[in-house]
Amino acid sequence: VAFTGDLRDKRTFPSDIFDVIIHLGARVDKRFWESDDLYKVNVEGTANLLVQYPDSKVIYISSADVEREILSRYASTKKETEGLVLVSPINLVIRPPSVFGPGDKHDKLIPRLFRKYREGADCKVLNNDENEHMYVEDLAKYIVSNIDKHGIIRPNGFRIRNLHIETMISAICHGEEMPELKSGEQEFFLFLERCLAGDRST
Repeated sequence: VAFTGDLRDKRTFPSDIFDVIIHLGARVDKRFWESDDLYKVNVEGTANLLVQYPDSKVIYISSADVEREILSRYASTKKETEGLVLVSPINLVIRPPSVFGPGDKHDKLIPRLFRKYREGADCKVLNNDENEHMYVEDLAKYIVSNIDKHGIIRPNGFRIRNLHIETMISAICHGEEMPELKSGEQEFFLFLERCLAGDRST
C-alpha cells in the first residue's frame, strides 16, 4: 500500500499499522542542498517516521554516495539517517547507485541530457568520468527480492562514462541507431529508450 505524507509533520502520516515500510522520501536535488529543509526532511523526517511506526520493519533507500571519501551535504544527511534506521536490528538500508527511469525530473545527468536533446535545454557534460547507474525497475525488483534481509546491502548498477551516455541519448532522441554496443551497453541503451517512451506518454 503506497502512502504519502510530509515527513516533517507526523500528523500527515496514516494511522494504519504496517509490517514493512519502504522509505524512499527525501530531498534529492542540488537546489535543496544549501537549504535547512534538506536536514529537516532527510534526517528529522525519517526520525519522525521511526517514532510513528516503532513496530514496523523499515527498509531505507539510502545512496551509494555515502561511500565516498568526501560527502556532499546530501550524502551526509543520508549517512546520518542510516544510523537512525539501523538502531533497530530488523531494519534494512539499501545503497543504490544513481537511479534513472521514465518521468525522472531530478537534476541529474540523464534527465538533463534528455531535456537537452528534446527541449534544447542547456546541459554541458564537464567530464568523462565513469559512473554507476541503475534502472528504476531493477531497483524495485532488488528491494522486493531482499525484503527479508537486515543491515546494509549495496546493489550493483551499470558502469558507463558520461560522454557515452550523452552519445546514446543523442542517438535515441534523433532516432539513430547505436552500432557495435556491448551486451551490457545494449541493455542500458534499451533502458534509456524506455525513458524517452515513458516521457512521451505523460
